[in-house]
Amino acid sequence: GDSITEGYVPGEDDYRRAWPAITAAIAGTPVVNGAVSGQGVWAANEYLADDVGVLEGRTDCVVLLGTNDLAALTPAELIDRLGALFQALSSGGCRVWAGTLLPKETTTTGEPWLVNARRGEVNDWLRHRAPAFGVVDFERAMAMPEDRNRFAPGLAQDGIHPTYTGQRVM
Repeated sequence: GDSITEGYVPGEDDYRRAWPAITAAIAGTPVVNGAVSGQGVWAANEYLADDVGVLEGRTDCVVLLGTNDLAALTPAELIDRLGALFQALSSGGCRVWAGTLLPKETTTTGEPWLVNARRGEVNDWLRHRAPAFGVVDFERAMAMPEDRNRFAPGLAQDGIHPTYTGQRVM
């Protein structure tokens, strides 16, 4: 993951209140948060052996990644890189859970309309064609029902990152 999974909340940034830690508490099982703020899919693939390969006893891997790549990569390029990551994780013994990308009300790079169009294409692939064990539909949980590009009230602070309330919803 990236800053969304890491638990970045502008002004606070407490990974103990991020969705992986909340999931661990609810499920009563360890969940390791391997997210790196600012990470894209290329870096995740490049450092996979160091970031995930060293974790003994892993069974499942939830991948929520790609937000930082939307301005620079076409959907086909991003899907190709995500597919390679999913394959590498599967080959390494993980059941891969594909996480859909969250709404983007604003972007630090690229045109918002283009970023959201690409996000929509990638999410469609994640939901219907990704080589994953299952899908965690973060977008549906976090978006306004009438506009998938906007967060539901109270779930995001800066139009990109979830609030702690948003982290709990995730």
